[in-house]
Amino acid sequence: MLPTLAAGMMTASLVVSAPHAMTPEGVFGSFQRYCVANQADASSAITQADAHGWRIASDAAVAWVRVPNIERMAVRVRSAGSVTNILAAGDRAVTTGGQTYRVSFCLTAAKAADAGAVAAAVANWVGVRPVPSDTRPGFVAYNYVEDESGRRSLTGLDNQSARQLLSAGVVRYLFVITSGDRIAIALSVPKL
Repeated sequence: MLPTLAAGMMTASLVVSAPHAMTPEGVFGSFQRYCVANQADASSAITQADAHGWRIASDAAVAWVRVPNIERMAVRVRSAGSVTNILAAGDRAVTTGGQTYRVSFCLTAAKAADAGAVAAAVANWVGVRPVPSDTRPGFVAYNYVEDESGRRSLTGLDNQSARQLLSAGVVRYLFVITSGDRIAIALSVPKL
């Protein structure tokens, strides 16, 4: 059985209170550059962001980050005028059905001029169907496998197949949360 992750709920709490404006290209571009390119690996994403001029977020700037059970998390900001990019990355252990998984996550969150357009761009980019069972307003989840053959929806797996995919590190959980002009895009990668 694949682990059920709390990343979606965590992301939802971030969106409601993300503090600054960000261009649509900024939030999605930052997500692709730091979260996707580094497969949600917190250390790699933060190291790359630091190398590109991001700075450690002040306690006041990240007071909105409430992520339960995170063992290690880093938050960075990068501002240009009224545009502020926010990046958070970390990891935690999740135990489901007696099996412990290591879950890395990486997200970008902020206000966007057109959060709906950003969400549509993410949907087009990921290219798999959203999880149909989630009906929370403004919440879209994509569960998929990403390997050398591309992306495909994560459905109908038996426990052995699921374990093999988790061991290979190819399972992805992508969450897009919108609330008015606020958006968060999060990628979680579970591994055995």
